Amino acid sequence: MVEWLAGNRIRGTSTERTTTTVSTPPTISTDGNYTVLKYTEDGVFIPKGSFNVEYLVIAGGGGGAGHYSGGGGAGGFRTNVSGATSGGGGSAESTYSATAQNYTITIGAGGDGKTIETDIADNGGNSSIVPTSGTSIISIGGGGSAGNTVGSSGGSGGAGRVNQVAGAGTTNQGYAGGVGAGAANYGSGGGGGAGAVGTNGTTSSGSAGGVGVSSSITGTATFYAGGGGGGQ
Repeated sequence: MVEWLAGNRIRGTSTERTTTTVSTPPTISTDGNYTVLKYTEDGVFIPKGSFNVEYLVIAGGGGGAGHYSGGGGAGGFRTNVSGATSGGGGSAESTYSATAQNYTITIGAGGDGKTIETDIADNGGNSSIVPTSGTSIISIGGGGSAGNTVGSSGGSGGAGRVNQVAGAGTTNQGYAGGVGAGAANYGSGGGGGAGAVGTNGTTSSGSAGGVGVSSSITGTATFYAGGGGGGQ
C-alpha cells in the first residue's frame, strides 16, 4: 500500500514492489500481509511487477478567509479499499492494478488563508497518483472559505458568511460547506467534510466543519478530511 496524508496513499499485497522518491522517502510499515507506504512529500512509486493496490488519496484543505469567515473545505477523499466509502457518500472505487512503470505521487498543500474579510481564501492543492500510462487518481483540493462572499467549491466546499452560499463539494469526494447566519456579527458556516455537509452558522456561534471519513488503510482506524470550523 502506498499512502499520502493531506495527499496520498496506496496499499499493495505483493512482495514484488519497490519505491523511489524525488525528496523524502515514504514511511514503510506492515499490516498483516500488506506493505504500507505513506508519502508526506511528492515522490515516485515504481512497482517491480504487476499487482493490485489499495489507495487512499486526500487533497489539501481549503484556507480560511478574514476574521469571522467560514471554515475551509476538506480536501477530496478517494479510496478503493474493500468495504470502505469514498468521500461525499460514494462507495469504494474499483480495483486498481499497478504495473512496472513510474507512478508520480503529488501531495496537495493546504490553501493559503486571507486576512481581509472581502477576500476568498485559496483552495487546497490537488493530490494524485499519475502513471506514465494508464488511469490517474486525482483528489480535488478543498474549497477556500469566504468572508463577505460565496465560498469556493472543491473536494469539499468552503463555507460562507452572512447568508452567503457555500461552495459545493465534488461528487464522491466531499460535501458542501455550511452557510453563515444573517448578520455580520453572527456565526459563519463550517467547511464541508468528506463525510458530511458543514454545519450552518447560528446567531450565537460559528459552526463545526463536516465530519471526515474513517479509514483503516494503515491498519488503524483513523478519520481523515474533516472540514474547518466557522468563525464568530
